[in-house]
Amino acid sequence: MNDFKVMANILAAVRQCEHDRQMNISYFDLEVLKTDETTRDSIVAKLQKDGYVEGFFVIDDIDNQQYPYVVWNRSAPRITIKGMTFIEENKPLKKAMEAIRHTLLGVATNKLSSFFF
Repeated sequence: MNDFKVMANILAAVRQCEHDRQMNISYFDLEVLKTDETTRDSIVAKLQKDGYVEGFFVIDDIDNQQYPYVVWNRSAPRITIKGMTFIEENKPLKKAMEAIRHTLLGVATNKLSSFFF
């Protein structure tokens, strides 16, 4: 999946966490986002550094590590005003996020149900 789609998926996941009023780690699962860990964490770090999201616990410079690492169980992501404006002004992204949001709910529900049953 290309980086733009991964970015849209991540922004949709953050928005859904805000609607749920809690962090749901399953929204950021590699299978759900259809990407690898390095890409996911790198895009999260870029989105946060550029001010579109906040609240991710990102480790990006320990012992010359090549890629950032997100500590998911210590993160409480939120979309900033800049991020909301970006989404609102970018119609294709907004459409993609709406479609992704419905997919996230279904996949996350399936992952949770398979975990418990």
